Amino acid sequence: MIQKKYIIFGANGYIGRHLVNTLILDGHTVKAYDIQEFPIVEEALYLKNNLLDCDSLKLIDWDVDYVLFFSGITGTLSGFGDYQNFVQINEISLLNMLNSIKESSFRPRVVYPSSRLVYEGGEKLLDESSPKKTKTIYAVNKLASECFLDVYSNAFDIPYTTFRIGVPYGNSIGAGYSYGTIGFLLNI
Repeated sequence: MIQKKYIIFGANGYIGRHLVNTLILDGHTVKAYDIQEFPIVEEALYLKNNLLDCDSLKLIDWDVDYVLFFSGITGTLSGFGDYQNFVQINEISLLNMLNSIKESSFRPRVVYPSSRLVYEGGEKLLDESSPKKTKTIYAVNKLASECFLDVYSNAFDIPYTTFRIGVPYGNSIGAGYSYGTIGFLLNI
């Protein structure tokens, strides 16, 4: 296997910490960034970073193969009451990161998790050509971020991959309703 170099933002989150651990076990080099003070995966090269602080992004060495962007906040209805944080943390932080990469001489592939919530939905199975219709602030954040990635790719040759995450259990944080499949079925 060819060893790759990764940066992971949101390294202490659920997906981020599992990726950090797996990539390290597979022999890859991982720089794990998170806003929290201490790492969850002790074996990682862990660095505290706030993506809203543009000066801290200037210190990052972008000479890596991949940047995995798992930073942000999730939620369905909670975004309506906290829309400023949702826009700052989910959109502005991504733009700050993309701008920092643009200013560097490197072009790592950005891997971005989006959501099925950007789609209208319905009876048919979803695919990338399905009609878009956002129903939450979080879904708007995801759709806007997909557009930002596309714009930076076209204008500055920053490659990216977007993939959809569908969480069958919904949000495990807080007691608010989430669009998870299991939660939906329990409310029928």
